Amino acid sequence: MKNRSLFASILAVSAVTAVAQATLVNFTYSGGAANPGIFATGQIDITGINAVTGFVTVTGTSGMDGTYTLIAGSGSNSSFVWDGIFDLNSSTYMTTSGGLEFMDNSGNEINMWANNPSSHSLYGHKNGDGANTYSPLDDGGLLGVVPVPTPGAFALLSLAGLVGSRRRV
Repeated sequence: MKNRSLFASILAVSAVTAVAQATLVNFTYSGGAANPGIFATGQIDITGINAVTGFVTVTGTSGMDGTYTLIAGSGSNSSFVWDGIFDLNSSTYMTTSGGLEFMDNSGNEINMWANNPSSHSLYGHKNGDGANTYSPLDDGGLLGVVPVPTPGAFALLSLAGLVGSRRRV
């Protein structure tokens, strides 16, 4: 009985701790019919519904291939508007009015947002180009999202196996 009380206490503390932690998510973007060669992979940390850190690596573009760092929070500039929202409980993950903003060390930008659950967009803006000059410009792309299991979840499952496997005498 003592083991069960200990196990229940550990589960309760772990559940409370898990709520406060960020969720790590891997994602992929595959270009739409107009730009099937565009591909992006990335990873973001989400707290609640806010993307707080992350990156995206983009390939298949004309002069914009590279790795970009997430700009956390919401904002706007002459090229894009973003809200930093990434909601795992939403069918679109990102909003249709904002999305995620990424930037490289040269000030080049990548912006991603949702059009609907089965269509997302990825636009790029090269630093120094005029406002509203986008390349890549891709609508209708597919977004794949996979949450990354946390080491704490594995430890909790292992502990559950040890406590649950009592030997009968």
